[in-house]
Formats: sequence, C-alpha cells, structure tokens
Amino acid sequence: MLLVYVTCDNREEARNIAKGIVEKKIAGCVNYFPISSFYWWKGEVIHDREFALIIKSSKNNFKAIEKYVKEHHSYERPCIISLNVSDVTPVFLKWLTNIQK
Repeated sequence: MLLVYVTCDNREEARNIAKGIVEKKIAGCVNYFPISSFYWWKGEVIHDREFALIIKSSKNNFKAIEKYVKEHHSYERPCIISLNVSDVTPVFLKWLTNIQK
C-alpha cells in the first residue's frame, strides 16, 4: 500500500484533485483537511493556510497520481510525497486493491 501526501492552496483545489483521483480509480480513498504551514518561498518564510491530501493507493499508482496532481495543481512546485506502508490490515488492503481494478 502507498500513501501520497500532497498540499493544496485551498479547499476547492484539494476537493477537485481528491475527487478526480478517486474517479479515475488511481486511489481508493483521499482524505483532505485544512493545515497551517510555514515554508520558504522566494527568499521569505511564509505562513499560510493550505489543505493537505492523504491519498491511499497501490504502490504501482504513484506515477499516475503524480501526473494527475501536476496537471490539476496551481503550485509551481507541488509537494507530492509517497510513503510506503509496510503494515496494513488485510481487509483494508483487499478493499483498496479491489476498488482500483
């Protein structure tokens, strides 16, 4: 199983990316929620409100997720981080695998 973490500029962008990824069946589930972020951008420390996505998918779908996010994201350099999950309940993994067929 793979988790992909993505940050988005606003709720609408997060919702649209989450919905599109699930509709295309490159993820079984996406959670999105507001976060508060500090980051460097163009020589300054920025404090901003963003939305985070946690995308639950199969390991072989990372490139498709990355491509979809880049095509639908407003950031010049979106944060797209994959996290391999080594332990997951068998029933959840079976559900996730069956959704993406």
